[in-house]
Amino acid sequence: MKHLKKALALFLTLLTLVCIVSAVTASAYNAGDNIVYGNYPQTLIKDTIRIDQFNQILENAQTTAVSEYVANTKNVLAAKLTLARELYRQLYNDGRFGSEAQALYEKITEADAVAKNSKATLTDYKEAIELLQNAFVPVKEAVDAVGDSTVDTSFMASVWEYREPTFWKSYGYYSGTGNRFDGAMTSGDYMQYYDFTHGTEKYRAVKILSYRPNYTGYAADNDQQKTYQDDYGYEVGKVYYFHFEPLNWTLLDAGTGLMVCNSVIDSQPFQSVVYEEDGAFYTSAEKKNAANDYKSSTLHHWIIRDFFETAFTRAEQNSIPMALIAFNDGTTASERVFLPSISDVTNKNYGFAAGDVNDTARKVSGTDYARCMGLYKSTDNRNGGLAPWWLRDSAAASGSASCVSYAGKVQNEASTVDLTYVGIRPACYVNNVVSEADLCKFCGKQHGTSFFQRIIAFFHSIFAFIRRTDINMG
Repeated sequence: MKHLKKALALFLTLLTLVCIVSAVTASAYNAGDNIVYGNYPQTLIKDTIRIDQFNQILENAQTTAVSEYVANTKNVLAAKLTLARELYRQLYNDGRFGSEAQALYEKITEADAVAKNSKATLTDYKEAIELLQNAFVPVKEAVDAVGDSTVDTSFMASVWEYREPTFWKSYGYYSGTGNRFDGAMTSGDYMQYYDFTHGTEKYRAVKILSYRPNYTGYAADNDQQKTYQDDYGYEVGKVYYFHFEPLNWTLLDAGTGLMVCNSVIDSQPFQSVVYEEDGAFYTSAEKKNAANDYKSSTLHHWIIRDFFETAFTRAEQNSIPMALIAFNDGTTASERVFLPSISDVTNKNYGFAAGDVNDTARKVSGTDYARCMGLYKSTDNRNGGLAPWWLRDSAAASGSASCVSYAGKVQNEASTVDLTYVGIRPACYVNNVVSEADLCKFCGKQHGTSFFQRIIAFFHSIFAFIRRTDINMG
């Protein structure tokens, strides 16, 4: 017993020394520090072995999508048959639609045979649904012609539409009629993606059905108006794979925790829909919002929704502190991620040049993934490989927004809001940011850096280990 007490005393002494050393050596973030947080698709996979593996994953995903769609289509057919039988009953009871009832009955019999056929295919189900849908048309015409019938044809307004079964998700990128500012831009499916996991790593497959236009108002299939995707070797009709990798951020201000991403991670227009009237530019014909208003821009929506939800886990999202962002109309909003402002990137205290001069500190390159989205990449000898990126400030002209050029110069008028090849360099705050790896495995919280908190953290790690051991041993 005496030896046990001595051993325990020695253990506690060593524990205290470890905690003291940890407390002394622990340091806060400093301006200029690199902070790793979040994940986003970045590097193009070129290894042929992995590409073959990924192709098989996509093939399996397509097979699954078809199987699920077949089951769903069979259910749709069953529902249509139920409606058709009820319609037939009402026609028969009315007594004035004998020929229509007989014709519908024949179609019901034919479609029912397909529904009961265990060897029926997706095509068979699809054709049977269309058969019933077409049979409803003359029935509705006859019922409408009578006028005083009690036959219910209201369900016919719901028409089933066939869509090719697929696991792909559309980016919904915009294209238009060729007129940059007619407001006729619409969301299309010419670029698609699919996220999947292989082993412990996450990847994004990207399929290009048509090159993205330089401006959202241009047509997606116009080779003269496409972005720089083909310059980087991306081809229409092919699938490319990108690895989700940790995002690296530079801490600009140790006091506030403001940080900016180290690279251009995507390429998006400031505003996807642009309407011009009398030399002014708006987001709609109603002229409610200027085209360069960050608050109402499609880029604002993209960064707080698409980027935020893709780059961070739910725990990471909740741990990023809110920042108060001011908009052109004088209102403010609390947001977790945002675009840097002109004042941010011209702040000497953050390491940037004060004016609108070419500044090395503002120069940054884009990722493989950003270039696949259409990002511009400079090719001159001095600034080769660098990219432009948006700021959240509006320019004086309603059709332009501020950005940083690839040479590191702040530009307030040069970029029209419909450009699709200007990049995104997000910013956020790091105060109290906690990754899941930093959370205590025992209590689920982050421990502080004080001497007392480090002692608690140490014992919690022991308790967590004991609990895991108990669970593993049953």
